[in-house]
Amino acid sequence: MIKNIFKSVLLATVCCAAPLLYAADNSRYLEEEIARLRQVVNALQDENANYQSAVAELRRKQNDLQQDNQKLHEELRQIRELVKNDAVARDTQLRKLSGQLEKLASMPVPAAPAVTPTPAPQQSLVPVTETTPEEYEVYIVEKGATLSVIARVYGVSVSEIKRANKLKSDLLKINQKLLIPVKKK
Repeated sequence: MIKNIFKSVLLATVCCAAPLLYAADNSRYLEEEIARLRQVVNALQDENANYQSAVAELRRKQNDLQQDNQKLHEELRQIRELVKNDAVARDTQLRKLSGQLEKLASMPVPAAPAVTPTPAPQQSLVPVTETTPEEYEVYIVEKGATLSVIARVYGVSVSEIKRANKLKSDLLKINQKLLIPVKKK
């Protein structure tokens, strides 16, 4: 019977002690879990602080971009205004030039002035290209005068006038002095 009582006491002790042992293990487990959760919370708080900092930086950049965008819009408006003003000024100039061109077009074209040459020397039977000029006359180019007209009046070839004056083209300028070869008689 003592054996039975001992078994009963032992059984009662184990039954009573088991929850206490379980509670102690449970308490240790809960403390470890709380410590782990504190670490997770701390890590999440650090991560949240980083995100808040990143969001603040992005807002600052957004504000900077909005300011830059406003400046660019203002510059674009000013450029458009300049282009518009320039177009108006060009149109005004074109109308003015058009009016001047119309005036010039309606003016009568003056006849080519008569060239008053010195009397042409008599032509010899020797071809013009073989003659050697001894002297030159000076002719001042008038409006409308051309090398062919001057050559015809003086009785010389265009090439002789060009050679005497070292001309490379047939273009003449008003008041240009030309040396006209005078042939030997």
